[in-house]
Amino acid sequence: ERFLLPRSIAVVGASRRTESLGNLLVRNLREGGFEGRLLPIHPEAAMVAGLVAYPRVSDAPGPVDLVIVVVPVDRVPDVVEDSAKAGVHALLVISAGYSDAGPDGAEKERRLVASIREHGMRLIGPNALGVINTDPRVNLRAAAQDTVPPRGRVAVFGQSAPLCLAALDRLAARQLGISTFVSAG
Repeated sequence: ERFLLPRSIAVVGASRRTESLGNLLVRNLREGGFEGRLLPIHPEAAMVAGLVAYPRVSDAPGPVDLVIVVVPVDRVPDVVEDSAKAGVHALLVISAGYSDAGPDGAEKERRLVASIREHGMRLIGPNALGVINTDPRVNLRAAAQDTVPPRGRVAVFGQSAPLCLAALDRLAARQLGISTFVSAG
């Protein structure tokens, strides 16, 4: 529920640079019509994409249902700790550099999962593409993808980002709608 029906989302790694992944996620959430509170997290910026930004998740007005993490892999443990401090229970980690990066990354991934479990949180990722829920009560477009099929009845769950991207592109090209989309990473 916190992943697909969040009432508030913090994007850690939100950026003022329009070409950045963090900025793309904030834009996709806004342009997709997300109905809840959207909280950009940036250590120095006062505003990101026209929204008030906060230095840390624990500084943002709570409660926060979902934290989307788009920071370098070495900063993710601090985000997990801060999110736990803020009472967050769901993290979507888009950041790469884990098992996809070899043995050192695999060890970082083991530590990430252990920390998530220790705090009683749930995790999608790391190296996830995102989640989408086209339910008009939510309009969640929390994915690092420009092409989104219309609303419909197809649900997509996948691990491979390239296959997930291809599926979204093909569904959109055929005007086949989706209800939900989850990229596990």
